[in-house]
Amino acid sequence: MYIAIIADLIKSREMKNREQVQIEINQVLDQTNEIFEQSIAAKFIITIGDEFQGLLKNADQLETIIDYLKFKLQPYKIRIGIGMGDLSTLLSQEYAIGADGPVYHRAREGVELLKVNAKKNSIASNDTMFAYTSTGNTSIETLLNTSFASCYYIESSWTKKQRETVEKLIVDKMTQQEVAEYFAIDQSNVSRRLNAAGYYTYLQAKSSVYNHIKTLWEEHEDVS
Repeated sequence: MYIAIIADLIKSREMKNREQVQIEINQVLDQTNEIFEQSIAAKFIITIGDEFQGLLKNADQLETIIDYLKFKLQPYKIRIGIGMGDLSTLLSQEYAIGADGPVYHRAREGVELLKVNAKKNSIASNDTMFAYTSTGNTSIETLLNTSFASCYYIESSWTKKQRETVEKLIVDKMTQQEVAEYFAIDQSNVSRRLNAAGYYTYLQAKSSVYNHIKTLWEEHEDVS
């Protein structure tokens, strides 16, 4: 079993500097492939236009990788489909070009559903969608995707300073004191910034959803 991540750059066709944007995306993907090499089954690569995909061996680093991609690709916005399941073809290429199976189908379904919902509501209500290949798990998927939507709602209200502060804590693994020193402000200002951003609610919801995905993975592994 694998976890597929398929991501699409939002409103990429409206960007005038698409060539430069692709260069920047490739740089982030190269960094992702290097940093998380041990968890990656098939490297992240741009596939069609401004869409990219990667394949993970397990759920251990899923949260960390998604965080890394979302923050490091700022100011660009992406929608992400996460699929969990099997491959129908052999994984014989470094970038898994041509690989197929339920794991990719569900990740693709997630991305497409996010697109449909954004058009229907004329504004995105979520940027991450999870799908599991087993039957009878729609209630679990609904619960997890509702949590993803809650995280997105909180993120959407962040100011630039709040986002930069959260990135230093989550992606760069800094302490609040280190963040304060980095921005040359008092630690109390960091704390107020985080409270205003709803950081602790966001962190709890985000951690909860990824822990549930890990549990789904482990349950499947125990049965296999």
